[in-house]
Amino acid sequence: MSKSEKKKKRGSSRAPSPAPIVEIIPETTESRQRRAHANDPEVAAWCAINGISHDKFVTRGHLISRVEAFQARLNGPDLSTMRFFTGLTELCIIYQPTITSLNGLQYAPNLMTLWINECGLKSIGPGLKGCRKLKALHLCANKIRSIEHLDNMPDLEVLWLCENKITQVEGLKGCPKLRVLWLASNRIETVSTGLDGNTQLAELNLADNLVGEFKQVLNLSRCETLRTLSFSDPHYGDNPLCNLCNYQTYVLYHLGQLTTLDSMYISRESKQLAEATYMKKKMYYNMRIKTLKRNANNVIRMAHDAMQVKAGHLSLNLNVLLRQRKDLSRILEERVLLPSFEDIKVASDFAAQTEQKQDKNGGSGESGDSGASGDSGASGASGASGASGASGASGGGNKVEDEEKTDRRQQTTGESSAPSSPTKKNTESTTSSSSDAELNAVDAHERELYESPEMERAMRTKLERIDDAIQEKAAKIEELATLFVHTKRELNDVSEESISRLIIELETGGNIRLEDGKPSDVWYTSCEDLLLSRFFATDFRAYNIGGLRVSL
Repeated sequence: MSKSEKKKKRGSSRAPSPAPIVEIIPETTESRQRRAHANDPEVAAWCAINGISHDKFVTRGHLISRVEAFQARLNGPDLSTMRFFTGLTELCIIYQPTITSLNGLQYAPNLMTLWINECGLKSIGPGLKGCRKLKALHLCANKIRSIEHLDNMPDLEVLWLCENKITQVEGLKGCPKLRVLWLASNRIETVSTGLDGNTQLAELNLADNLVGEFKQVLNLSRCETLRTLSFSDPHYGDNPLCNLCNYQTYVLYHLGQLTTLDSMYISRESKQLAEATYMKKKMYYNMRIKTLKRNANNVIRMAHDAMQVKAGHLSLNLNVLLRQRKDLSRILEERVLLPSFEDIKVASDFAAQTEQKQDKNGGSGESGDSGASGDSGASGASGASGASGASGASGGGNKVEDEEKTDRRQQTTGESSAPSSPTKKNTESTTSSSSDAELNAVDAHERELYESPEMERAMRTKLERIDDAIQEKAAKIEELATLFVHTKRELNDVSEESISRLIIELETGGNIRLEDGKPSDVWYTSCEDLLLSRFFATDFRAYNIGGLRVSL
């Protein structure tokens, strides 16, 4: 028996192989829904692009983890078809201009990677709010104008939003694990505080934007974990910032934690050189700032000293005027309160006449007493000796009191205080006559001049002029104080302006320098021509501005 016959005999003796077992999956509500929409044009297009059969879509559509579409002819404006692929973890759509919304992604809660590039998205939209497990999001080459609806992405690590129309870095505080951020080819001018909440950010690409000042670099200094930074990229372009002088030196000094700048590795020597260069510039500008402050303080001190000297002279003159005013006011008050020369003369004459009458009455009484004593005889005198002794003592006391009163009255009226005895009557009359003569000897012209209304008017006029002079001196002192305060303010303003100019020069790395120009300067004419050439009257027509003139 040949070998072939043996094989045939052996094969014919074997038992027949069992039929394949077909797994029967129970139909659910979701599968029935997929079966109902399996023939929809949009669903059929997605299944055809990704090689998904009809049965697989119906029975295992919820288990499909990856779907993509590249230059396919999709007509839907959104991603509502994704409601049939609830198990998606990755979705990639490239060049589908008809897609303008992310609506439908809320049905894919397990989505971890999303690519929607070169489509027609105008905003991020609320469709991503349900994708809390998203780790990588790529929305490049769309028409997105702002970063929004990313405030609930706790696991997002990679975000690419290149080639859009974004103007501000914002809306990223809800992405604490963000490590890579690409915002190249947008319209961003400032960074501000938009990245302060991303404490794990390690890579940032801002190439081909409108960042044009070093101040934005300082905003990035708060990102301590940043290691890779790009303001310039060969695939996208540069920022105006990259064309400034000392660009690399400034960035490396303020962002010393960087290891890569503009796709170039940064060596330790480059960092040390940048730090040394910037420190020299900083010391130079600090020295100039301190010099300006010292000069301003010296000028203010000199102005204060000059003001004090001038105010001292004015104060001396003011004190003299105040004393003169006090004396003149006292004289005018005395003219009102004290008696005049005529009143004094009348009072003196009246006192003299009264004294003469008292003297006459006293002389007649004494002569009568002496006659009576002579007629009475010695017996009367001796008999009355005891009584006369006592009465004589009391009479002597009254006489002394009368003499003291007369002396005081004579002192008040300007007369002599001599006792009024018969032996001194001639003396008293002589004294009275002499004082009258002296009183009459007073210059009548001076008395008349002193008591005249013209003199009073002259003194009041002088008092008014003194008051005016006092007000003038006080106003000058106040004016000096005001002038000093104004001068001090002006000097401080000039100093602060000069200091701010130096700070601008330092912060801009020497790219901006402010100077007071003159028409004789070499650069003045060229700057004036440049400014005039950039003025267009049509742009300012709404403000009624028709021309521009440069003046000092």
